[in-house]
Amino acid sequence: MRMMLPAVLGLAFVVASVPASGHPADGALNHLYETIAAGVAVNSGEQVTGAFAADAMVLDPRPGPPASGDAFRTGIARMAERLKADGAEVKADYRIVRRMVTGDVAVDVGYRRQSMAVTRPGGPMPGTQYQKFLVVAQHQADGGWKIVRDASLPASKEAWDAAERTEGLKYDL
Repeated sequence: MRMMLPAVLGLAFVVASVPASGHPADGALNHLYETIAAGVAVNSGEQVTGAFAADAMVLDPRPGPPASGDAFRTGIARMAERLKADGAEVKADYRIVRRMVTGDVAVDVGYRRQSMAVTRPGGPMPGTQYQKFLVVAQHQADGGWKIVRDASLPASKEAWDAAERTEGLKYDL
């Protein structure tokens, strides 16, 4: 019996230290970012917000309170229409560096690179922005996952470049 205690403690340590990558939900969670990126690429506010729960709350560096519900969806739709009208071509890439899944809740830490090119004169300034974020997703009754909380801050190209790949998590080049 005395010999089993170290073995049990050792096994508990190994199990507790296994990273969340390789979780059965990884594919569905990674798909949330692919859905957003596909919506951004075609300036579809509806497709972008489709990755978010109806009561999602989004906190970004812009002034004002967090956006949620219909106000969030309306704001994204308005922005997508304006970008479309300006001839903006936008591309979003994601690098998820850490994921923790506990029951029906997943928390991702990662980076987003958003590049914009403009095809019409007088449109917005082309360029690339980098953000770091913390996203909380929740398993839904229909079996899918939706983002319920999203907080982001500005980041740098250096932070994007230094983001380490974690096996199984979304990581665009």
